[in-house]
Amino acid sequence: MSVAAKTPQRADFKRAKRRASEVRKENFVREPPVRIYEIARNYHLRVVEADFASGKFVGVSGLLDLKESKIVLERSDSPARKRFTTAHELRHFLLHKKHLEKEPDLGILLRRPLGHADSDAREQEANCFAANLLVPNVLLVKYRDHSDDLLARLFGVSLEMIGYRLQTP
Repeated sequence: MSVAAKTPQRADFKRAKRRASEVRKENFVREPPVRIYEIARNYHLRVVEADFASGKFVGVSGLLDLKESKIVLERSDSPARKRFTTAHELRHFLLHKKHLEKEPDLGILLRRPLGHADSDAREQEANCFAANLLVPNVLLVKYRDHSDDLLARLFGVSLEMIGYRLQTP
């Protein structure tokens, strides 16, 4: 993935969390699971699936196609991964649209296991945004007495995501 010369050196996690909260409020999210596909449509983005098993997008979970106003997801990914990728790409759309218009390759999300460092500040911010949008702390606290497995099902995310969110409020 190419990185623009103006790439921020440090991710602004406070801004990412704040924007996730704003998106939840704008879309009247009060209970899990967050209806991420409906939220994407509210921002005039279509969400479609494709097979990235071969060709130049092999190993990609999703991408943002600004010309077509759509998020394209890897068909074989789990439902939880697709939800996370949609939220991640939504963040790019909301905050990084100008950078993506100049460098469309930045709209490609390479597979990285949760918790592994990504050197690009925009990717770090998009991951933080997605985690906080899909598993907002205000709702996580409300259901904190549930098992991790039940929380993952309730929020429509992976067990790894629940573990991550429980460690990083």
